[in-house]
Amino acid sequence: AYEVQVKGKTIIFIDTPGHEAFTSMRLKGSQVTDVVILVVAAEEGVKEQTLEALDHAKAAKVPIIVAMNKIDKPEANPERVKQQLADRGLQPDDWGGDSVFLPVSAKTGKGVDELLDMILLQAEMAGLKTRSSVEASGSVIEARVDKNIGVLTRLLVQTGTLHVGDDIRVGDCVGKIKRMTNEAGANLREAKALMPIEVMGLSELPEAGEVFHMVEDVDSCRMIIDEKRQKERLAFLAQEQKKPLTLDELFNEEEALDKKKLTLILKADALSTLDAVKFELRKVKTKTIPLEILHEGTGGITKSDVLLASASNAVIVGFNVVPLAEALKVAAIEKVQIRTYDLIFELGDSIDKMIAGLTKPVFEEIVQGRARIKDVFKITGVGAIAGCLVEDGKIIRGAKARVVRNAVVVYANSSISSLKRFKEDAKEVLKGYECGMGVQNFNDFKVDDIIETLVMEEKKP
Repeated sequence: AYEVQVKGKTIIFIDTPGHEAFTSMRLKGSQVTDVVILVVAAEEGVKEQTLEALDHAKAAKVPIIVAMNKIDKPEANPERVKQQLADRGLQPDDWGGDSVFLPVSAKTGKGVDELLDMILLQAEMAGLKTRSSVEASGSVIEARVDKNIGVLTRLLVQTGTLHVGDDIRVGDCVGKIKRMTNEAGANLREAKALMPIEVMGLSELPEAGEVFHMVEDVDSCRMIIDEKRQKERLAFLAQEQKKPLTLDELFNEEEALDKKKLTLILKADALSTLDAVKFELRKVKTKTIPLEILHEGTGGITKSDVLLASASNAVIVGFNVVPLAEALKVAAIEKVQIRTYDLIFELGDSIDKMIAGLTKPVFEEIVQGRARIKDVFKITGVGAIAGCLVEDGKIIRGAKARVVRNAVVVYANSSISSLKRFKEDAKEVLKGYECGMGVQNFNDFKVDDIIETLVMEEKKP
């Protein structure tokens, strides 16, 4: 979100991506806005995503202004755009309807002033006002995990004034506002109504579009939320206990074909990424075995994810995240399958081919060693060297490697370029020993980062 000053008044813009994988973001964006600007490329005409966004705007019952962009191009055809949208019930005002269509060019600036004026006119006609003398409330625009800071949440304050130090609740997330910045990144002490900000302080990622409000007792809120989650977990654990199927068993054993569905637990590094993963999974052909997403979330794969998978015969799918050490141990005991990916098309292709029965997994990626960075050394001509303690397994020079920070993969598909013990080159370093190592083409090490080495092992039949 960002602010634009027009004739002494402030307009807040919330930009939602047009790619088809970001459907839910457009839906939630239309739910928190007062006026929807439907941008259509005049030379391309109306696309499927345009019609989808139009339906969301109609459902939100807000005024719609159509901005016909790229009007400067010779092949631009605004009349075609009008006809296409008129066919969907959006009648242009110059055709006797009540919908405003404006030709604009983001490249030349043509029509932009008229568009801004029309937004102000729509706001005036709708009598849009806010209340400043009440407690702060508003909506979540987006949330993400910063690899160095933690959860950062973009909010639009819609009533009252929000201060640093205020306690807020958003759905099942609570926290104290520890830091607040504007769109330029400048620190703020308070944010008044109709101001987009980014805050630090929530312990978890809230959903985009959720409403936030102030609370007096954070501890009481956390107790209520924890009790609710405990009841949900007990409900799952109360189901008939079964040993979860591996993907091999599900697709290769005759008895597995009698199972009703393939159940997945999804984890990703951000909500927008999670939406893209779900979109990719919706493309999967599931004629033989239906696909169900039991649970989804952001952040690393945790012990509770594994317990849920165990109770419900689910497979855990992670995108750009890794399992925590405790989760891996429980997964081994409970025989829960965890599959991680860092390329979206590989995830979709893998699940699609497995369900179609075209292929079966032959190799699997195994964490061979895990080392925690204790110190970082900058060496001229060499780069950054990570001083590490091997916490699990062994580190082998030349092995495939990735760097993990706060359970999120920050660098993947690399290798251990150097490995030393007491300034001497080493072929391998075992658990419990310290060492210095370099990762190919990576220098941005942080203390407490985890370096994992991986090996591809052939699965036994």
